[in-house]
Amino acid sequence: MKTKLIIFALIATLTGCVNQAQAQNQSCQELYDTSPQSAIVICQNELAQNSNNVKLQFYLAVAYDLEENYTQAIEWYTKSANQGYAEAQYNLGVMYYNGHGIKQDYQKAFEWHSKSASQGFAQAQNNLGLMYVYGQSVKQDYTKAFEWFTKSAGQGFANAQFALGVMYEKGYGVRQDYIKAFEWYSKSASQGFAEAQNNLGLMYVYGQSVKQDYTKAFEWFTKSAGQGFANAQFALGVMYEKGYGVRQDYIKAFEWYSKSASQGFAEAQNNLGLMYVYGQSVKQDYTKAFEWFTKSAGQGFANAQFALGVMYEKGYGVRQDYQKAFEWYTKSANQGYGIAQFALGVMYHNGQGVKQDLDTAKLWFAKTCENGYDLAC
Repeated sequence: MKTKLIIFALIATLTGCVNQAQAQNQSCQELYDTSPQSAIVICQNELAQNSNNVKLQFYLAVAYDLEENYTQAIEWYTKSANQGYAEAQYNLGVMYYNGHGIKQDYQKAFEWHSKSASQGFAQAQNNLGLMYVYGQSVKQDYTKAFEWFTKSAGQGFANAQFALGVMYEKGYGVRQDYIKAFEWYSKSASQGFAEAQNNLGLMYVYGQSVKQDYTKAFEWFTKSAGQGFANAQFALGVMYEKGYGVRQDYIKAFEWYSKSASQGFAEAQNNLGLMYVYGQSVKQDYTKAFEWFTKSAGQGFANAQFALGVMYEKGYGVRQDYQKAFEWYTKSANQGYGIAQFALGVMYHNGQGVKQDLDTAKLWFAKTCENGYDLAC
């Protein structure tokens, strides 16, 4: 179950169109984000009467942006931003960050976000924090990231509240504090932020700052998964498979794993493979299991790499191939996966897929013991 920080997004919602007669009776401000095509003409007419109006320039830019005319959008964002309009400065920063209509330029993105953030614009403050986290155009600096997230979160911006939760949970730029992490996740989750809802679920699973409570974890995972968040969909699959906080139900586990796996979530792909291997809620099918393990292993997931090794070694769902089994065991073992290290030791011991080498076998058996597996001790 992974934690991940948010990415930049210029949020704009099209809520439908208005007819021409309605548009003629509405202003640029009323139309720019609901009927951008009509707004462009009206905003231009209003600007003809008031050419330096920063808000009109911004509204026109947004209308062009929504129409995916990024060249014009950048032109008008720039005019508004150069006059100090914080929202335009932020949006211009996003355009440079994403490379929409202009060459991607993290330095300019940082500059425009800085100008907007200095005026207290919460979204820009949050994005500055992210740029410090990832070291984009600036040296990675968790302390400065924490400072900007704090400013943004203090204004109630859910993305930044989530980011602060991560900083406190991981001890990035601040002393690790599960209680504060829980508090900030809660603030963000209460606004419907899916990643925060997922992380609250994880804190209830592991009993971090709160008493372990699978029922509450299940509730938060359900809220997050309902928004399509792959991590939470995977977590729900686990809850149903194991019967944590809910009655065990392999059918529902399979459904949630499938939703998560379809989004490319490696752990879910691996678990789908396991369900096909053991015939849980579905007919046993080694071929389909092999397919899902392959997808997961291709993303570097050690469990799935080991599973592929088993499939090749035993000839389950694929033609038996000791050399390929050796290759996949090696990839998994190199990530410290104990059972794969043991399997690799066995292959060296027996000379399967590799020249027999008893000394190397002993080395892998020793690593297996170091990882807490008694199979080779």
